[in-house]
Amino acid sequence: MTASQDRDLNHLHPYARERLEPWRAAVAKAGFNYLIYETFRTPQRQAHLYAQGRTKPGAVVTYTLDSTHEYGLATDGVPLVWDKARQAWGQDWSHAAYDRIYKAVPPSKYDLELLSWEKPHLQVRGVNGPNQDQSASLFAARVLGIKSNQLVGSVWPKPVAPKAAASAQAPVTQGVLGRVLVPSRAGGWVDVRGQRLVVPATGTTVVINATAQDGDVYLGGLLHPER
Repeated sequence: MTASQDRDLNHLHPYARERLEPWRAAVAKAGFNYLIYETFRTPQRQAHLYAQGRTKPGAVVTYTLDSTHEYGLATDGVPLVWDKARQAWGQDWSHAAYDRIYKAVPPSKYDLELLSWEKPHLQVRGVNGPNQDQSASLFAARVLGIKSNQLVGSVWPKPVAPKAAASAQAPVTQGVLGRVLVPSRAGGWVDVRGQRLVVPATGTTVVINATAQDGDVYLGGLLHPER
């Protein structure tokens, strides 16, 4: 593992990704351009940043060796503004730029939270507890069952589970015309579109939610209306 910066959104934990993506979409819809420049962070990367301002030159940029980044639960981002002179997007690190976005699209409405001392940082709500004094490792272990430096990863949009196959015992017809008919107990036939039906052989219940392509479909004695 290296100390290089990682900005791959697919390296976020699904728990964070499911909260971040709706917020990002709302930010874009509100007319803002927002760049996420860091996501998952290795212990080596965190140690490298922690040393800055302490044992290495530069200003202090982090106060912990147990960052929410190390669990894929946080991002760092910056607002982008259009530079007419350069005809390019530029980064706006001012507090005012961040505040405009956070006021227009409050992260708290998306189960995300900010740190009072760090504008770029956005993390899932509750990681550090109500007083910001709980370790990220405690939240990660209790809520998600993960450890530091465990890159779970995520995919967005979320994959859609395939629909369950229709039961072999439930005749399904397609189209919009005609009727689906079964024998009535009083004699004759009854249209069962949208009704719950019982399979006599098994006692299971199915729903006929479509009608025949052309004319009527007679299901005979295979099914009968539920009583």
